[in-house]
Amino acid sequence: MQWNNINKVIVFAMLFIPRMGFSLVDEDLDYCAKKESWVAYKVIEKAVEKNNRLDKHRAVSTLLARHKLKKEKLPITFSEWGQLYSQTTEIVIPFIDNQAPPIALITSSIISAAECSLTEPIYFDITPNSYPKDDTP
Repeated sequence: MQWNNINKVIVFAMLFIPRMGFSLVDEDLDYCAKKESWVAYKVIEKAVEKNNRLDKHRAVSTLLARHKLKKEKLPITFSEWGQLYSQTTEIVIPFIDNQAPPIALITSSIISAAECSLTEPIYFDITPNSYPKDDTP
C-alpha cells in the first residue's frame, strides 16, 4: 500500500470512528478522576489530616461527571493546556478499624487533558448521618 493510500485510510477511519482520534485525550482525562490523581490526593490528604482514623490506602475515587467548559457554544481553552473541563468525582474513604461507615466526599475541579491540577479542588462531605437531622415539619 502506498503512503498516500495509508493516509486516506487513517483519515477515513478517524471520520467514521470518531472515538479513535480522541482516545488519548480521554485516557488523560480519565486519569484526573483516579485515586492517584492530584485532585484525589489533595482531598484524601485533607480528610486524613482532619481524621487520622481514615485509611487513605483503601480510598476509592469515582468519576460522576465531566463537561467541556463553553461560553456561547465556543470551547474555553487555556494556552498550551487546551480545552478546559469541569469534573465531579466521589471519593470514599473507609476507616482503618472499619468501626464506622466510610466517609463520602463530592469533589469538583477544573482540568484539561494536559493538566489535572489547574485549580484547587473543592469538596464537601455527603456521608449519610454526618449532619444532624432537621426534625421540623
